[in-house]
Amino acid sequence: MEIFKNGGKLIVKYLVVLIMSFMVFMSFIAIFSLAGTEVIGYEAWLTNNESGESEKVYTHYYADGEDTKKDDYKDKEGFTLRTTDIRSDFEGGAYIAAFSLAQVTCLILYVLMVPYQLYFVGDRDANRVSTGRMKEDKLKGVKISLIGSAVQILSFVLLLLNKFGVMSDGGLVLYRFLNYHTYGYSRHIFGETMKCAEIGWGGIVLAVMPIVLAVIAGEVFYILGYKRINLVEKLVYKKNNKR
Repeated sequence: MEIFKNGGKLIVKYLVVLIMSFMVFMSFIAIFSLAGTEVIGYEAWLTNNESGESEKVYTHYYADGEDTKKDDYKDKEGFTLRTTDIRSDFEGGAYIAAFSLAQVTCLILYVLMVPYQLYFVGDRDANRVSTGRMKEDKLKGVKISLIGSAVQILSFVLLLLNKFGVMSDGGLVLYRFLNYHTYGYSRHIFGETMKCAEIGWGGIVLAVMPIVLAVIAGEVFYILGYKRINLVEKLVYKKNNKR
């Protein structure tokens, strides 16, 4: 029961990480897209002042020169002309920087909030084993991590069902959403497609890697805690000795 309890706590923390990851990616994309793109034109919309309904009437790019259509619509009785900016494509260095920094930030959040928690479980178990209150189980980190990865495992199962045609393309969408802490990675292996049929089996195999690494990380942190090995303290101690 203790393994299921600890695994359940990891699931809750994982769901929190997903929400935080969504906010991180959206923030980085918004900031870098504004800095790395420019306004290249606008879309003109005509709004009916009475009904509030809007219709796009034309698109103008600054590269085309002066807007000769605007006068035809701006004084139309009962209607209001408004424009929305068109920005250049989000690509190049700004695009790479946004997704790379966001991905690194989300992975740090994930490691600290999910697998790293098993360090404390291992540390507590070491004390309990030494006092004879429990039997040693060095695979406990794997067991807890498998339960804590239930959401990820479910998402991969849905992806497989999608690939085999058992369910619709919603499987790929759910996989992306339920693994949002690796959104940058999933975009790299899947591209921008929303159809699982367009993904090769190599991409499917790569999609299981976040789950495998999550279980490995959980076991590693559990063993480190069990053996009372604090990497942060060792690094700080080593750095201070060099001084």
